[in-house]
Amino acid sequence: GSEQLKKEDEKVEIGETKPGINLQGYCTNVDCLAAKAKLPVWVNIGFGNISFNSDKTSYRCPDCGQSTVTSIVKAMIFNSEHIINASDNPIPVKDNHYQCFYPIKPGLSYEVKANKIRQHAKNLEDLISRSEEAMTSNEIINLVAELQKYLITVVKPPKVKDKVRLLEKIQYDYNGDYNQVFDVGRFTILCDNATKLQTAVAVMKKAEKFNLIVSEDKDFFERQSKTHHRFHNIKLFVPKHNVYVEMQATLKSFTTLEGYTVIENPKLSHLFYEHIRAWKPKNAEEEDLKQASDETLTKINDIICEWIDDKGIQKLAIRYKSHLDIGILKSPQLSKKSEIEINNDVQLKMTQFVYEQLCKFTPTKLKGKAIYVVLYDYYKKYIIGDKNPASCADFALLLQESRKQEMEEDIAIAQALETYIPLQANHYQHVDGDENKNDTFDCHQHVIEFLEKENEEQKNEQQQKKVMIIQGKSGSGKSIFCRHLEETLWTNYISDSKRPIPVYISFPKIYNKNNERDIILQSLQGKHISKESMDAIREKVSFVFIMDGFDEIFDFYRRNENDKYFYDRFKLNQWNAKVIVTCRSKVLSDEDIKTALIGATQGQTSMMYLWPFTKQQMHNYIEKFATMQSKNKKKDDNSNWTPKKYEETLNNYPNLQKMVEEPFLLQLILTVLPSLVKQYGAGSRISKAQVYEVFNDQWIDIHSQNIISKLAELRIQLNINKIKSTLKQYCIDLGLDMFHQGNQIAIESDFQYQNDNEIWSKLDPEMENEKKDIAEEKIESKTTNETPNISEAKTRDIWEKRIGDNKYQFLHKSCQEYYAAQKIIFDIISWKPNVVGDINNQQFQQQFETY
Repeated sequence: GSEQLKKEDEKVEIGETKPGINLQGYCTNVDCLAAKAKLPVWVNIGFGNISFNSDKTSYRCPDCGQSTVTSIVKAMIFNSEHIINASDNPIPVKDNHYQCFYPIKPGLSYEVKANKIRQHAKNLEDLISRSEEAMTSNEIINLVAELQKYLITVVKPPKVKDKVRLLEKIQYDYNGDYNQVFDVGRFTILCDNATKLQTAVAVMKKAEKFNLIVSEDKDFFERQSKTHHRFHNIKLFVPKHNVYVEMQATLKSFTTLEGYTVIENPKLSHLFYEHIRAWKPKNAEEEDLKQASDETLTKINDIICEWIDDKGIQKLAIRYKSHLDIGILKSPQLSKKSEIEINNDVQLKMTQFVYEQLCKFTPTKLKGKAIYVVLYDYYKKYIIGDKNPASCADFALLLQESRKQEMEEDIAIAQALETYIPLQANHYQHVDGDENKNDTFDCHQHVIEFLEKENEEQKNEQQQKKVMIIQGKSGSGKSIFCRHLEETLWTNYISDSKRPIPVYISFPKIYNKNNERDIILQSLQGKHISKESMDAIREKVSFVFIMDGFDEIFDFYRRNENDKYFYDRFKLNQWNAKVIVTCRSKVLSDEDIKTALIGATQGQTSMMYLWPFTKQQMHNYIEKFATMQSKNKKKDDNSNWTPKKYEETLNNYPNLQKMVEEPFLLQLILTVLPSLVKQYGAGSRISKAQVYEVFNDQWIDIHSQNIISKLAELRIQLNINKIKSTLKQYCIDLGLDMFHQGNQIAIESDFQYQNDNEIWSKLDPEMENEKKDIAEEKIESKTTNETPNISEAKTRDIWEKRIGDNKYQFLHKSCQEYYAAQKIIFDIISWKPNVVGDINNQQFQQQFETY
């Protein structure tokens, strides 16, 4: 019959072959799966000398782990120089081909010596000259020509490695043994794709026809090398010159060879490696940094050689932002260091290298962007420290976070921003009774123009206007304007990072008379920016400092004999900044304003006065206020108050007309208008003091209600009037105290209430406050057994504000002044002369004055 097709038997072998000596035999252990299936097993012995007999010597089976492999049938010697000798043949075989198979006959004994391949040079000079000769030999030239036929790029270095670099490498990597160096002469073989690479390797392995011997084959293309570079490394022995030459094959898309690479900034990974190559860390901290550096280099090589897949590279690249946009900040470690100091310290040298790379490198391709992101992450995490900003963008984010937090803690400002109405201003003060309100300008627009006016016409520094002073009466909207301006400036910065960064500074909160020169540093530290980062930030960032409430600190400020002019005293010239300062008008004399706020540099200062609301502004405000109220109200409240109703009701009270021209008072009056109507009826004369009184009583009512209902849950009955009077008395005392000390901020100490301890100590610190719209003082204190605790309302819309731990402030200076005034009035009314019996007028007057 016809010859039938036969399928070929599959050859199955167990175990793996590794460099050095490998023997193949059969396992005799009955419990071994490989033995059961009669499969041949490879045993790796490694480098060294062995002698064995095919049947009498046993080796450890890689499958069952017993020393039961015998009947050796084959030896394979891999990547080594070796000698093999059989007892039936007196002449040993000597070879250095990378892979030699020898059949092993039963009954004979064998000796095998295998060593790692090494150069055979007498000294380094000898090695270099042999390598140079081999690189230009016909044998190599012919092999290269063969590869080039297949459109494979072969790169021969312009010259062999220089001696200085070689000696360093030999010392560091091989303990001074120059015969372990193979890349003195190295060719790089670049292929378009993986198939071409296979072909190139196959052609090189047939190098015998060019009188060359392939002595070592290390394939790191699918198996990560120590450096994570992807290559197929072949060592060729050139017998004529008795020297080894290295051929390194890889893909064109993975190479960083100058002139052949598609990688952007290809030197980066090599230079990074050069910095850490011979780094011997001196302490644990350096040890950590070196490890992080090694890991970073690995990540960079993983991107270059695509050990990370496309998706992973894209994920990194998406995070890329150009240094032109984010502004890399110099590491504090480098500040005030000389070149010599930096060069003598590996850590500093590394820091400077990474900083300079980040400031120069602007990749446009995917891999370049991904590498940049890895380098930036390393800089941020290990050099700058995660907590500190590594770029202007980081710094801006920290400030924005801090602002968000300030806003959350300061619900009154957040609410006021919701109802913000653009203010009008002028270059002179508004005089009551002057009805000419038409020649004003938009305050915000005016300030923005001042900030953006780059001194085109006045090129010299001296003439440029750097300071703008905004004056306005109490409640004219200075603080809210500042916060609104800050918001606008942030919006501008976010859309264009070349714009200045705003920093809002509340004088009463930040000013410290003992440390006033560092007010900016303190303010930034309060916003979670570390002292160390400041210098770098100063170098790179331009600012607008919005300094609010100068009048509130002036009493302390004037006592200090330092520079009278605030710009000098607060060292503002150290910053690239323009400055906005607000001040209550009429609090400082003209003379004070001249010396403290304008200084000798009149040309650099601009002055502006806020004007009262016009009818139109009031109308717009009422609309916004009503909208906010109806949004925040519960149905049963005054939710039926429309803008029209507010306006009509206001018209019924002629003597409120003047008051409502001030934004703050307008807000206050609208808040209590429904209560005013109930309490005083329409059309009655209402004084400013009455407005404050109704307003404060309303707040105290709500809080007392909260406390009562909370206590009721705890089954505690209490008289609401007792709570109200305690709360009111506390506000009155606090108001006068703060007024007396000239302080806008109360720092809580362990105050005690007489006889009221049992109330306060039992309160739940998390009191709900259902009314979202009422805003007034919030008093809170830490809950300890000794310290009474007036509850903190959860909804943070109460008008006394907590600023930082155990610091408190009235919503507005006028609230504090109202309480202080009340305390003084009560004192006067309740004062009695301490004389028994009748007292004449003169005695009364005298005692009164003394008191």
